[in-house]
Amino acid sequence: MKLQKIFSILFVAIAAITLHSCNSDNSDNTIQVANIVTFQGNIEGQSVFTYQEINDGEKITIRSNQTIDETKVKVGDRVYIVFNLNNGTTLTNNSVVSLLTAIGVPTINTQIENRPADWESTQGIYVQDVIRTGTWLNLLALVPSTTENMTFRLLADPSTINSSDVQLYMVYTNSAAEFGTSNVSSFASFNIADVWNLPSCSKVTFHVINTNEIAKSTFVFEKK
Repeated sequence: MKLQKIFSILFVAIAAITLHSCNSDNSDNTIQVANIVTFQGNIEGQSVFTYQEINDGEKITIRSNQTIDETKVKVGDRVYIVFNLNNGTTLTNNSVVSLLTAIGVPTINTQIENRPADWESTQGIYVQDVIRTGTWLNLLALVPSTTENMTFRLLADPSTINSSDVQLYMVYTNSAAEFGTSNVSSFASFNIADVWNLPSCSKVTFHVINTNEIAKSTFVFEKK
């Protein structure tokens, strides 16, 4: 079996969503793919997801005969999915795939608000990657294994909201009384549509307290 992943991770921070399978395909000629997508609902017996390729790439709709438990995820929520492309096919719009895993991802809307005065002293995370897919910023980071009290916020500096370069500040908090001795990989997906779609905006600058000393703490995403 070939293995193709956008993020090479073991995701254990957030509980998996129940899948209800209508059928199965045990073909050996499969390609396994992982992606962060938006859940559009269970429609005519299929779960439907949409996503956009990196930056301003193609918009893709994915369908699966395994439906999602809508008591655990709502339409519009972001979900990390792993699926098989059967018989060696390539992923195209409206592809029907075999869904293996669906995991809820924290979905954060941008707030127009000043960053905390002590922002530079707030909790940091070990950033592994930040990518833009359309109007979403997807973050992959290592966080303490105690995740029950973990929250992410994204703040847009009001003084830059009408400028060409909007400044975005991520605020991470984990109020657990004790942290585990290990870290886990965790996703967060930030909805920047309200900022990105402003006529005055030509780019956004994403700031994060990054404990990964060999990586940057500022990420610039420009409109093309």
